[in-house]
Amino acid sequence: MGAVSILLGPVGRIGGVILLLAVAGFYLDHRAYRRGFDTAMSAVAAQNARAADVARRAIGDVDTCFDQGGRWNVETGTCDL
Repeated sequence: MGAVSILLGPVGRIGGVILLLAVAGFYLDHRAYRRGFDTAMSAVAAQNARAADVARRAIGDVDTCFDQGGRWNVETGTCDL
């Protein structure tokens, strides 16, 4: 009965409260970490989408240049007709 009486006594209750607070702190910290991670991933996804749009427009410019019989100047990024 020694171990049971320690767990059910004041020492066990204090230990239980400390354990509960530690678990709650870990949970809240993990949620904050997860929120930050999700925010960062959303920002990266948005940046990737913008970069893909810019790349698509640039490809369109090059294709239009070739369709018009021009030559794309890589150094200046312009079409030489």
